Amino acid sequence: MLLRLNLDPAHPLLAPLYAPRPRGRPPQYPLCMLRALLLRLLLQDKSLRTWGQDLGAHPRLAQLAGFVPFPPGWDL
Repeated sequence: MLLRLNLDPAHPLLAPLYAPRPRGRPPQYPLCMLRALLLRLLLQDKSLRTWGQDLGAHPRLAQLAGFVPFPPGWDL
């Protein structure tokens, strides 16, 4: 269900919320972040902090949100 959900219309609303010249780590793609939050709601996860850890620990959850589960340079 989540993979079929077209979030493209939300991109113009989310893009201005990101800094034009971010410092530090590059930001995640806004639609992946939105999809991750929707997945969190569907799974009834209560803690945003543990949700981020879950996305890192469970590659399938990261894929469902649209992230690359093991980006280049990932150290296992």
